Amino acid sequence: MRLVNLTPKSAIANRRYAVPLGKGLVLVAVAWLWWYSNPLHRSKASVRAWVLERTPLGTRSEEVQTIAQTQGWVLASACGAKHGFYIVGAVGDYWSLPFNTHVTAFWFFDDKKSNGLVRVYIEKPKY
Repeated sequence: MRLVNLTPKSAIANRRYAVPLGKGLVLVAVAWLWWYSNPLHRSKASVRAWVLERTPLGTRSEEVQTIAQTQGWVLASACGAKHGFYIVGAVGDYWSLPFNTHVTAFWFFDDKKSNGLVRVYIEKPKY
């Protein structure tokens, strides 16, 4: 009696490519999760929400400075005639080929009433 191979040749060839393709997809998924886990890589609106979680509206300027220093953000304060008192902070930067992206936050305060935080603006220029 003669044994017949019922497995088509294309199925054997597909298995040969399935394992490397699966490993490649897992690698891409892990790289994407690593990239997305850093909040600075997200959109300006998402970074703003992330900063506002740490420095909510109504927070006094002294508290914002303390929180920012705890987070490791580099700060510089300024006083603009048009916008009132505000603090500028370098929140971080990251490399995204072929550019380096710097994330900067601007905290604006109501200097007439409570010195509370009224607005946060995020800039993400690429250099």
